[in-house]
Amino acid sequence: MGYPFAQALVVVHKCFNPACSVPFLYLHQGKLFRVDTRARRAPMDGVTLPIGPSHIEFFWLCDQCARTMAVRVANGRGVLVRKSALAYKMAS
Repeated sequence: MGYPFAQALVVVHKCFNPACSVPFLYLHQGKLFRVDTRARRAPMDGVTLPIGPSHIEFFWLCDQCARTMAVRVANGRGVLVRKSALAYKMAS
């Protein structure tokens, strides 16, 4: 099964953290997140089920932001940057 490259492509140009302006230059710097952004159904028994075909998007965090943050899908709010679980463990 191939990838639908005929769809419009959007290039990552800077860190996904809105408070950061570091430009994206190389894949070996920072962290690239692959996120399925398709719509999701309300949780049933604690499990949120995706609706429809996959819609994969990529988001990049620079080295500094990737140390303490992660990219997450928030139902009804889109894709967000949040403090990572590792950052919470390190802070306690």
